[in-house]
Amino acid sequence: MINLKLANILTDIAEVNKSRTDDRKISLILTIAARTIRDNPERVDKTFAEGKLKDLVGIQGLPYDLIKEYLETGSIGLYEEIKQKYSQDLIRLMRISGFGKKMLFKTYDTLNIKTLADLKEKLNEGAAIFGVLAGTTSGKDTTIKTYVERFKLSLDYIESIKGMSPRWEVENYVDEIKNSLYRIKDIETVMAVGSLRRKKSAVKDIDLLILPYFNGLTYDFVKSEKLLDEINSLDFIKRLIKKDIRQENISGRFGTVFGIEIELIISSRKNWAVDMLYATGSKKHIKKLETVARGRGFFKGGRIDINAISKDRPEGIINHSGTSSCPETDTVRFEETIYDKLGLQYVPPELREDMGEIELSDRHILPELLTMEDIKGDLHVHSIWSDGLISLSDMIERIKKFRYEYIAISDHTTSNYYGRGLDVERLRRKESYINRLKSRFKDFRILLGSEIDIRGADKFDYPEDIIKKMDIAIGSMHSSFLNTRDENTTRAVSAIKNKYIDFVAHPTGVVFGNRAPYFIDIDRLIEEAARNNKALEINSYFLRMDLNEQNVRKAGKMGVKLVINTDAHRPNNMDMIRLGVDIARRAGLQKKDVLNALPFEELKAWKSQRSQV
Repeated sequence: MINLKLANILTDIAEVNKSRTDDRKISLILTIAARTIRDNPERVDKTFAEGKLKDLVGIQGLPYDLIKEYLETGSIGLYEEIKQKYSQDLIRLMRISGFGKKMLFKTYDTLNIKTLADLKEKLNEGAAIFGVLAGTTSGKDTTIKTYVERFKLSLDYIESIKGMSPRWEVENYVDEIKNSLYRIKDIETVMAVGSLRRKKSAVKDIDLLILPYFNGLTYDFVKSEKLLDEINSLDFIKRLIKKDIRQENISGRFGTVFGIEIELIISSRKNWAVDMLYATGSKKHIKKLETVARGRGFFKGGRIDINAISKDRPEGIINHSGTSSCPETDTVRFEETIYDKLGLQYVPPELREDMGEIELSDRHILPELLTMEDIKGDLHVHSIWSDGLISLSDMIERIKKFRYEYIAISDHTTSNYYGRGLDVERLRRKESYINRLKSRFKDFRILLGSEIDIRGADKFDYPEDIIKKMDIAIGSMHSSFLNTRDENTTRAVSAIKNKYIDFVAHPTGVVFGNRAPYFIDIDRLIEEAARNNKALEINSYFLRMDLNEQNVRKAGKMGVKLVINTDAHRPNNMDMIRLGVDIARRAGLQKKDVLNALPFEELKAWKSQRSQV
């Protein structure tokens, strides 16, 4: 994943420079460049080869020189100098943990730590690292204990995402892979299955189901194996890892130039539906489904028996035409037939995780899941007033694309230096600008929003007399990540209890591969949100995805409204709203559970009623 890899390197360099006051501006421009690279839907090496790199926002001067150096030589000299003393993992821990360079590097140097394994060993020993931390912190036992716990949490987080990639980035590469596959004349249909189809936020690999023209009601193993050999010669393939020849089909596992493995399953027209079902998974869901099939006489040869299911209604599963394709739009119809014959309500792919969905399906009481069409607006979008690079025309384009009723321009506040936060004077100018937009546009609403930093318990960047003027007031934490669980929870809860703040954004603070979640009692936050009729955000930015589906499920059960926003800083970030919808669907949310599924007048009434309590 070259974009994310290169963006992480730029972020690491920026992080190392942050502790030097004279280099603060350098850190800022590298941070902007890193976001541009990781948000770019096209591979940065391809953009560079086409001579378009300098056209990207923030990729001029130093950032351009560093990226050019990396793409031409495979490394960046400035970064290699840092790595001579500290490994890449140890450098990245600075951002993931929130520890400053001075304290972290002193710990490494004093204890001769060269790898994450060395650090883990020292943490387990205890005494030595306690001694170092005593000399670099306030020396209080509670502070030292919190720092040790932060180290451990950060290492556990690194371990938890090992081998994982954000789905949004992977899906960009899947489009490129599909285009290559469709150039092979024997391939009729290619469909993403596995964790991609189940819409998991992060995935380990890519699973694609392939229907060739030559596999109709019979399976040609010889031609299918030759097809895998032909695929092995495509540009995106690095090597064949293994072939798997089963009774019903053949598959191949390959390494790719994208840095992620891919499983290609060669299916047939006859078995398309059942292959799709099995390849989508999850394994636990399929195992439960097989138990139902076995009990109802639709199981044979270690698999759900497609022949028994389709014998009286073949048109529901198999397209017998030798020329018509089996498009992805038919997948639900195919699978509905299987579930129906098993006496079950159709289970959408997002719910297939053995979380009780089979039992609900058996009783035909699965929820009617939220859809993209239910979303009426995005309440967390950054503009050029702060650190966003989204123009008014970009916003209007998305408003029309998604048929939104409203959008809130919610910029950073005073204390957020790297987010170019607005002080009160700049906020007033922005308010005048928004008021002019409100007068100008009648088909949709432009709302005055603000992402207000929670600096401490009941300490916000703006006073209440300003917060209450906001159409949408968001509370969020962007600093003091080393606070204790109680301190962070108290901060967040104080925002929940403030009657003018509507919801808390990205409540756990996690950023994929860049920051471990901070210490916070999420259960208490959910309880307080329920008690105070406040919403919690599902942040759809592809590296945040916060709240995650587990916490969304908890909040939904407590009756807490979730609000799905993009936290967009670039135009294409606004398209990531679907990622948040995917989280909501995986958590079983319905339209009634989501704040920004409300029409504007109902959203306005919710805010007005709540603020009067």
